[in-house]
Amino acid sequence: MTVTHIAQTKSFFLLSFLILSAFKPSISDDDAKKTTLASFNEITSTDITALPEIVASEITIFGIGFTTSLEKAIEILEENTMVFLEVDPFNNNRYYLYDYEIVNNKHLPLAYFIWDEFGFKLQEVILYKAFSKYLVGRSKDLLTMEVINKHSEVVKDFIGYPSRKETTLDIPSIKMTTFCYYYPDHDFKVIRSVTEKGTSISFGLISNLDF
Repeated sequence: MTVTHIAQTKSFFLLSFLILSAFKPSISDDDAKKTTLASFNEITSTDITALPEIVASEITIFGIGFTTSLEKAIEILEENTMVFLEVDPFNNNRYYLYDYEIVNNKHLPLAYFIWDEFGFKLQEVILYKAFSKYLVGRSKDLLTMEVINKHSEVVKDFIGYPSRKETTLDIPSIKMTTFCYYYPDHDFKVIRSVTEKGTSISFGLISNLDF
């Protein structure tokens, strides 16, 4: 084969590649969105304790994640028949998540969502004890004393030991004390509240636990 033939062959393949590339289907916005959503783990259908490397930003709660704006979150839950959002009367960028089921003549609070002041970015979610009914598998232990029991499986296999513990509330007059345990490897925190009636656990997911 002559030099001229080689050059012509190379030109042919280059032209073919350029033509095929021009007609190659691009990834649509919808496809990109599906790919992004696929990287999230919905806490109501996934046992997150089976994912030891997971962080808060990879978790959604009824479809709401840390990239979800307040406006979008309200839209997502508009048609939900199990839960609904209701604004905190003292702070309009904070919302309670309630269960539609009525217990003792009231809707039980399941979680507390905190957005930034503009409602663009979700900053923190606190799951209350009542949310346990929607958790899967061993994830239910995250809302029990097992989550801070150093001998428990959920501590040994998943959440580990806190990097820091602090007393965040101490009111002797009503015998109420609250402790927070922080887990920066996961961007989690555990809240233990102690009152005369006993001890309760809440579980927090934070967009970026910076310490």
